[in-house]
Amino acid sequence: MFGWLRRSDPKPRLRFHVWLSEEAKLKAMMRIAMENESRGRATVLVTHFAEMYQILGRLLDEQGITYSSLTLGGDFKPNTAFRNESEGVYIALLDGLLDSQTKAEESPAAPTVRVVAVEAHPLEIHNRAVLSFSDSLPRPSVAEHHISIDEPVMRIFVTDTTTRALAALGLKDDSCIEHTMVDKSMVRAMQKIEKVATGDQPSDSAAHWLSINCPGLSVD
Repeated sequence: MFGWLRRSDPKPRLRFHVWLSEEAKLKAMMRIAMENESRGRATVLVTHFAEMYQILGRLLDEQGITYSSLTLGGDFKPNTAFRNESEGVYIALLDGLLDSQTKAEESPAAPTVRVVAVEAHPLEIHNRAVLSFSDSLPRPSVAEHHISIDEPVMRIFVTDTTTRALAALGLKDDSCIEHTMVDKSMVRAMQKIEKVATGDQPSDSAAHWLSINCPGLSVD
């Protein structure tokens, strides 16, 4: 299922930053936004589901951080919606899969855009759509994915024992795990979900997506 959506060429690695809790992850997102504001750069916080999009907007409002909104769907045109001179914080809802985009010629003087996925989608192809968006921008860009151990996709595979072990190793709430083994494990987990998914019906949250598309999977 969904195999026809995959590319035959080697895929770039999805890079995951794993946090111990959703609270810690969201605090980190606010730090990233505030750092962007102080340095005059461009940062796009990308969500897969409307629920997280609304949470981000509320938190940014509470922190007094000015931001703009983007909707990243099939009609998104990076060459006109995100120009070289654009700076600031953006929140973006990745509404479905992006059409193939022709990358504009980059301006050497344009600052790098930091594209940050704030949650994981259960299907690998939607997480790779974040990379497609980053690659389509008419400016240099880097993409990263931030997830927490207690979000729905992770709760399928991560046990309380794993969480306690990470804490015992000294992982604090304000730090995260970054490792190639984590990246590979996340991709394998998403591929397992893909095998049992009955479809890809849209939803407002990851938990609801799993309940309607993977009714046989248990999310504790």
